[in-house]
Amino acid sequence: ACRKAREDAGAAAAAQAAGADLRNAGNWDGEVAHKLAAACLDNELPAPAAAYARDAVSMLRGIDGKKASYLLVSAYETLIKAHAAQGDLMKAAEAAGEGFTVLRRSPRDREVLARLLEMILVSTDGLDAFAAAFHEKCVAARRENPRVRKAIARILLARRDVAAAMVHLEALVGAGCVDPELQDLLVEARRREAASPEEGGRAPLAPPRAGDLESYVHMGERFADAGDEDAAERAYTTLVELSALESEGHAILAKVREDRGRWDEARRHWRRVAEIRPYEPAGPLGEARCLIRLGSAGEARALLERITGRSWPDRFDDAKDEARELLEQITAQKGAEASGGKRGGGE
Repeated sequence: ACRKAREDAGAAAAAQAAGADLRNAGNWDGEVAHKLAAACLDNELPAPAAAYARDAVSMLRGIDGKKASYLLVSAYETLIKAHAAQGDLMKAAEAAGEGFTVLRRSPRDREVLARLLEMILVSTDGLDAFAAAFHEKCVAARRENPRVRKAIARILLARRDVAAAMVHLEALVGAGCVDPELQDLLVEARRREAASPEEGGRAPLAPPRAGDLESYVHMGERFADAGDEDAAERAYTTLVELSALESEGHAILAKVREDRGRWDEARRHWRRVAEIRPYEPAGPLGEARCLIRLGSAGEARALLERITGRSWPDRFDDAKDEARELLEQITAQKGAEASGGKRGGGE
């Protein structure tokens, strides 16, 4: 044991001396720092490996080019592994989160770091404690790290710990960090809840504060496809919560309702669009479509004639054309009904 300790001390000293010699000789750059970091890690010296990997990252971040990009990803990998080898999962996760941000233009490289982090978390015995600590840190800092949270949630779901996974998934929804990957994880969580009723009820979908409205349509569709109508409805109504005083959420939800044949509900949202944006034709045009489906052609005609009877900016030409087509449809339908009535009377 003493001999091993002396060897480790000697190796660490040699690693530090090598770095100092290279700096003094003017041979210190991102590539050299990364090679030294990797050598330290290979020789089970995680502390100097982390220090040199951090140096490499700092130098490589400002360099363009394919080789520099490859070295930067490798340096982040070494940095993450070095922190993990020291037993510091928090620093490993923070390094991964930094890498996700720096490499935001390279999905493939971000995926490499995500898979590495997941591999490290899967193999640790302290995942539960780390997951809880990471959540508390994000809440305290009021700053999210979506990729790390999704990595944690994915592992927890694989372990069938749905409740713990939902803590991280709903935190992301609450922060408006909604994307297709998160939607898939939420649907998977709902499926696992449905398959395990002993878990004690479904965690509610947290109301988001911000986000891409279209993402909630896709989320609703995914929930509906998975047979979870309650969660689908919650995703749809979130559209309106996110834009209570704007027309966009009402318009998107109105189209969803139309697609599902819920004409009366769609009509109410189109009317709200008209109230918010009275100088645009989308609201009354949408309401007229719904009224036709509901059998109220007279009310629909009045709305459509108002659209065709006024002057609109050129950007609304398509809406005006649709209004004319709907009026022709109403007239044709009325003529068909009258003709059918006469034939019936003659017989």
